[in-house]
Amino acid sequence: MRRFKNKTSNVKNKQIGPCYFCKSYGHLIANCIHKATLSNPKTNESSNTEFKVKRAFSELESNLIETFSESHEANSSDFGQNTSWVFDTAATAHFCSNKSLYYSFEPVSNMQMTLAVGEKESPVEGKGIIHFLVKDKDGKFSDIILKDVLYNPNLRRNLLSGGKLERLGINFVGSKGKIHVYDKSWNELFYALRKNDLYFLKPSKYITMSKVKNESVISKSSRES
Repeated sequence: MRRFKNKTSNVKNKQIGPCYFCKSYGHLIANCIHKATLSNPKTNESSNTEFKVKRAFSELESNLIETFSESHEANSSDFGQNTSWVFDTAATAHFCSNKSLYYSFEPVSNMQMTLAVGEKESPVEGKGIIHFLVKDKDGKFSDIILKDVLYNPNLRRNLLSGGKLERLGINFVGSKGKIHVYDKSWNELFYALRKNDLYFLKPSKYITMSKVKNESVISKSSRES
């Protein structure tokens, strides 16, 4: 796996933030004490037959998870929303609305997610691995693999969970309209670009099961010939 390196010797000294909830520096929304105190989120409910994913959304974040049926503005030209990702520091899991992006996929039938808009429930239809490449300005690629990505075709946008990445030791810093994402050694992996107060990541290429199968068939045909 090849990653490009950036000059990050002083990156640890940069201020983290600002937090999207309280607008303060020094922390992100996933660790915001003010948000935890005010929102008082309910405990996740689970049983053998059903698991509900519940979140407390701010007004802006509610718009991220709005369903297609509830919005007349949703369209494929919205910053490439079907293949782009919104970097969301409050999301508890990665969410994808485009099944064709998955590298591996398994259907699920016992999971629901509660949408902030109208407290309506929408079923999570599957989960799996998403594998994509991000190209830097020098033409080098970073390999990004997201595990346990939840699939719901009703979502407006794909959500990349900053909190989940942080638990894996990934670092991110906001600066000049971008969120820069670094690995544990502070090598830059990619950045998300701000547009309309949201931060978007546009992968250069997806590695999907269909592509792997096609390449396997081509390779087999070449050997036989």
